[in-house]
Amino acid sequence: MSKQPRLRKVEKCEECGKKMRRTVQDRYQYLESGLSNVVLHRIVVYVCECGEQVVGLPNVERLHELIFEKILMKKSPVRGDELRFLRKSMTLKAVDFAKMLKVDPTTLSKWEGGHQAISEEHDKLIRFAIVLTISERAKQQVAEAHRRVADQYLDLLGQINAIAPSDTQGDQTVEIMHADLEGTLLTFRWGLTPATPTVELVS
Repeated sequence: MSKQPRLRKVEKCEECGKKMRRTVQDRYQYLESGLSNVVLHRIVVYVCECGEQVVGLPNVERLHELIFEKILMKKSPVRGDELRFLRKSMTLKAVDFAKMLKVDPTTLSKWEGGHQAISEEHDKLIRFAIVLTISERAKQQVAEAHRRVADQYLDLLGQINAIAPSDTQGDQTVEIMHADLEGTLLTFRWGLTPATPTVELVS
């Protein structure tokens, strides 16, 4: 007889006020993304006796980045709902995206609604346009980050230049306040956090 996973009470249900229980689903169909073919692995789900269910998604921003990347790199043609997901992820209006693709907005609407198939030629054009848009935005973000860092270091050089010689004897104590640790010049994120679920696109 297989051993059932032990469920742990975690919080109250917003619907009935009863305690909810925590379980882990090996495969969860992530319909909340607006896509029917996204499956998440090892997802925490909180369930109540009244039928209420709450999905505990870790790092939703990174999760949607993963879905975006997997759609963009999939071997099969981009589907209409996937195209809508990509466009909305880039916060592009339909009319602006249609202009980028050099198609009529009604054509884009038919693609996204699944009323017209996306040709192989347009599929490649869509992916190229998305990559170029992302690359341009990334260049702008890097340039802005560089300007901020350069300005901060120029301020630092000015402060160093303004330091007056001191007759203080001995070493001066280096004081670091808690507030000093809250701000950083640049933050780099390498890899995925352990809590990030595995994403699978299913056909």
